[in-house]
Amino acid sequence: MARVCFSNVPLLKTCIGGLCPSLTFIQLGGYLQAHGHEVIIHDVAVELDTQAHTMDEILDHMVRRIVEIAPDILGLSAKVPADGRFTRDLIARLRPTLPGLVIIAGGIWATPADVPLLEAIEGLDAVVRGEGERGVLAIADRIDAGEVPIGPEVPGISYRDEAGQISQTPSAPPPRPEALPPLALDLMPSPDSYTIFPFLTSKGCPFDCTFCSEKVIFPQHIETPLARLEADLKRLDDFGRDYYLWLSDPLFGLDAQRTEAICALLGRSRFDFLLESRVDVLRPQQLPLLSEAGCEVIYFGLESASFETLKRLNKVRTRAAFERYLDMARAQIVGCMEADITPIFGVLNPVPGDTLEDLRLTYAFLKELEALAIDACHRSGEDPGFHFYSFQYRFIRGSDDFNQLDEMAARGATWLQDPSDAFRDIVLHDASPEIPFEVAMDFHKKVSALVRSTPIGFARMRRSFPSQPKGGLG
Repeated sequence: MARVCFSNVPLLKTCIGGLCPSLTFIQLGGYLQAHGHEVIIHDVAVELDTQAHTMDEILDHMVRRIVEIAPDILGLSAKVPADGRFTRDLIARLRPTLPGLVIIAGGIWATPADVPLLEAIEGLDAVVRGEGERGVLAIADRIDAGEVPIGPEVPGISYRDEAGQISQTPSAPPPRPEALPPLALDLMPSPDSYTIFPFLTSKGCPFDCTFCSEKVIFPQHIETPLARLEADLKRLDDFGRDYYLWLSDPLFGLDAQRTEAICALLGRSRFDFLLESRVDVLRPQQLPLLSEAGCEVIYFGLESASFETLKRLNKVRTRAAFERYLDMARAQIVGCMEADITPIFGVLNPVPGDTLEDLRLTYAFLKELEALAIDACHRSGEDPGFHFYSFQYRFIRGSDDFNQLDEMAARGATWLQDPSDAFRDIVLHDASPEIPFEVAMDFHKKVSALVRSTPIGFARMRRSFPSQPKGGLG
C-alpha cells in the first residue's frame, strides 16, 4: 500500500463565495482507495485563515503538515499559472526536508505546461497529463511493489529520463464514469468547512472554441449515466450537509431529454445549484423546469454579439448560426427572469483582431438584453437580477489562440508578458490598432455598469461563487 497525499492550492476566504473541495482529488482519491492505497487530502484553507496569513506563513504551515502526513506521493493540482508558481515555491521548501518524496503535478494548465514545469522545477518528479487515474495508480502500484516509481512504464506522464531529458509516455484511456467508485466524501478533510460542492454530470465539450483549453484534459464529451448520477446525489444527500451544488460541466443541457431527467434527480435532492452553458445550447423552455429543480444561477458564455468576433472565436460559422445565437440569448435572459433564475453573461470583447464596430455591436446588444430583462421582470413580478461580466482576454496555454500567437500578433494584438514564461498569464494588451489598452478598459467599465444587482441576486452570488486561489509567490 502506498500513502498518497493530495494538497490544494490555498483558496481565499472572502465574504463573496464559499469554500469548495477539489472534486478531482475526491474522485482520484476514491479510485486509488478502491485499488488498495491510502489517500489523504490536505486543504490548507480549512486549517488557516488564508486572508490573515502571508504566503510565507501558508507555505511553512503546508510543509509542516505534509511532513507530518509522511506520504509516499504528493499530488499537486495546477489549473492556472498562479498554481504553477505556488507549486514551484512549495516544492522548493519541501524537497530538502523530504528528498525521497515522489512529487507529481497535474491539471488543465499543468498538462500543456508539462515541459516548462519540469524544466523550471528541479524537485518535480513528473507531470500527469490529462485525467490522472491510470498514471497515478501506476506510480502508487510501483511504489507498493518496491519498483522505481517514475519511468516509461507509467502511462500519461512527462518526466526526466535517466539521461536528464524530458520524456512523455503515451496516455491510457481513462476509466469510464460508471467504472469509477462512488464519491469518496470521507476523504474531505473537514466537510463542514465547505459550503459548495462541485458536481459533474458530463465532462468534455463537443465545441472547439479557439480561446478554450478544455480539450487538453477532456478531448471527448462523455456523459455520466443517469443511474450513476442518481447514486452520487443520494450519497451526497445522505452525507447530511446542505452544500450548494456547482454543476461544473463545461456545457450543460446538450440533450433535452437528459436535461429533463437530471432535473428530476436534482429536484428530489436537498440541493440548490448553479450551472454553465452556451446561449445556443440550453433550451429556454426548460428554464422553469431547472428553476423547480433548484437552479438559482446560470452562467452563459456569450463572449460577443459581433458576427466577426464570434467567427474568429469559432463559436459560430455562418450568419444563420449567428442570428440563432443572438435570438437564443434574448430568449435565455427573458426566460431566466420569468423563471426566477439569475443569469450571468460572460463577455470576452475585445479579443485579438477586434474593431471598434465589434465593440459597438456587443454593447448595443447588451443594452437590448438589459431592456428585455427589465421588461420581463415587470411582467412576471420576479427580479432575480442579472450580470454581465467583462473579462480581460487571456491566451490560455493549450488553447488554439495560445498556439497561434504569431497569427494573433498579425491581427495587431499585443501583450506585455513573455510567452516563454509558463508561470505568467499572457494577457491581451492592445486588441488591434483600433483598440489600444485604454479603449478596452473603457469598454470593460461600460459593460460592468450594466449589472442589475438585486438583494436576491446578490445573496445567490454570495452563496454560489467558489473562492479563488490566493496564488503563488513572486
